[in-house]
Amino acid sequence: MALKVIGAGFGRTGTWSTFAALNRLGLPCYHMQEVILNKANKGHLDFWRKVANSKPGTPHDWDRVFANYTATVDNPGCCVWRELLAEYPDAKVLLTLHPRGAEGWYDSTIDTIYFTENLWQFKILEWLTPFGRKFGDMSRKLIWGRVLAGVMDDRERAIARYNAYTEEVKAAVPPEKLLVFTVTEGWGPLCRFLGVAEPQEPFPNLNDRSSVKKVIRDVIKGSYIMLGLSIAGVVAVLGGFCGGWGSGGWVGGQASDSGCSSGDILGYAGGTAPPSGLPAISPPLGGDGRFGAPRPLTPLQIGESRRDVRSPPKWGRWPAGQRGARRIAAGGEKPDPCELRPTSPAALRSCWGSGCRFPASTSSRRDPSRPADNPGRSAHAWRLRP
Repeated sequence: MALKVIGAGFGRTGTWSTFAALNRLGLPCYHMQEVILNKANKGHLDFWRKVANSKPGTPHDWDRVFANYTATVDNPGCCVWRELLAEYPDAKVLLTLHPRGAEGWYDSTIDTIYFTENLWQFKILEWLTPFGRKFGDMSRKLIWGRVLAGVMDDRERAIARYNAYTEEVKAAVPPEKLLVFTVTEGWGPLCRFLGVAEPQEPFPNLNDRSSVKKVIRDVIKGSYIMLGLSIAGVVAVLGGFCGGWGSGGWVGGQASDSGCSSGDILGYAGGTAPPSGLPAISPPLGGDGRFGAPRPLTPLQIGESRRDVRSPPKWGRWPAGQRGARRIAAGGEKPDPCELRPTSPAALRSCWGSGCRFPASTSSRRDPSRPADNPGRSAHAWRLRP
C-alpha cells in the first residue's frame, strides 16, 4: 500500500478521533498507538528511534513501516510529514488543529502527554524496561526536540511554535492537496476532501483529556508495581551475591555468644552439620576466585587440609583453616573459632552486621581481650586491620 493521507497536525489536535474516522472511511491509519500497542508492528519502535537519531531528510524504508496503512496521523508520522510527502507525492496532507486554537493545544498537551515526560513514575519505566528506554529516547529527540524545538516548558514560545508550524505546512503544501481540519467540523469537510460518502453515524469523539489522564493513572500504578518487583529482585540478587562472597570468606562455622553463627548465615565449611537442618553449601567461587557452580563441602578428614577440599581464591588465603586442619591431623582436636574466622573484609562486615562476634585480627594467638576468647567483649569494639 502507498500512503494516501499524511497527517501533519501535532498530537493533541484531535488526532485519535481523526484516526478512528479514517479507519471508518476504509483508510487503515497509522497512529502512535500502533507503535505502542499493536503487537504486529514489532520493530517499529526501533525504526522510529533510528529516525529520531538521524538527520532530517535521511532516507528510510518508509514502505516497510507503512506497508499495511494508507493514512497516518499523530506522532511520530507528523514529525516527518515532509519526508513522507517527498516519498509519496500523490498523497494529500491533513493538518488537524485544536478546536480552541494554540492556547487550547498547549494546555491539553502540557496536562497530558508532555506531563509524563517529567513524571518520575514514567522515568522508572524508562530506566527499568527496554521499551521505556527506546520510547523515551525517540520521543525526546523526535517529538519534543526536533519538531517542537524544546520549547514546551515556555508557554509563549510553545504557542508561537505551534502557530509558526501551522503556517509552514500551509506554505509548503499546495491548497488543493491540503485540508486544515478540526474534529468539531465533523464528517463533511473530511469526506469531501477524500472524495468518499459521509457515514450516517456521529463523528468519533475519542481521547479527551479525562480519558488520557485515566491512562496515565493506570501507567503510574503499573510503574509502582514494577518498581516494587525491581527492588525485590535487586534485594534478592544482592542478598545472594553478598551471601556467596560472605560464605567464600569463611573456612568454618562456630556459634557465637550472641546466638548467631557463620553456619546459620553463610553455610558451614567445617566438619559438622549446620544447625536448624540447613544444608552445607559451598561458596560460589571456583579455585581461581571466579564465580562457579556451588559445590557441596565435605568435613575435613584426619590428615586432610582445607586446601585439598577447595583451592583458595586469588584474593585470600586460609592460614587459619590450614592450622585448624593440622591440629585435627595431630590429635583430632576441634579448631577453635579464633582460627576458623573470616579472611576477607567483606565477610567480616557481613558477620558483624548480623551480630556475630568473631575477631577482626588475623593473628592466631589466643588473647583474652579478643571477642571470640572473651564473650564479654564485642567485635564492634575492634577496628578492622589491613
